[in-house]
Amino acid sequence: MESLATAKFLQALAQKSGGETDREHVPFIALLLPNISDRSHAISIASDAPLRQILERAQWLEKVGCGAIAIPCNTAHFWSSDIANALTINFISMVEVTRDFIHQHNGTGIDNLRTIVLGMEANIQRKLYGHSAAGWGGGRRP
Repeated sequence: MESLATAKFLQALAQKSGGETDREHVPFIALLLPNISDRSHAISIASDAPLRQILERAQWLEKVGCGAIAIPCNTAHFWSSDIANALTINFISMVEVTRDFIHQHNGTGIDNLRTIVLGMEANIQRKLYGHSAAGWGGGRRP
């Protein structure tokens, strides 16, 4: 799903940038290198091989002048704090963006909002979105 997730992210970026002409859109670099180690497998065996590969690419993007980095892959966000800590630029966390979206559309929390988390087995088992439960409102896990 990586290529499709990236394409959908770029579509959303273009639509939300509000630019009416090419020159008004947000400049970006899209980097899709599918040869990163299987993230789900690495999580299940406690390997950080994908993290090292993600950091190499993220630091390259930082060096070429990107002002922020977004990774449209839920499983990569297992290492989001490591990625954010390794960069001097902003790392946009899908988990935090999801939490903020829920807060924005549901007031102070998710108490009355039913959620279903779909994802790779590693994301579900490691509670990728559940680790941020304290910030979701009501103290409950999504």
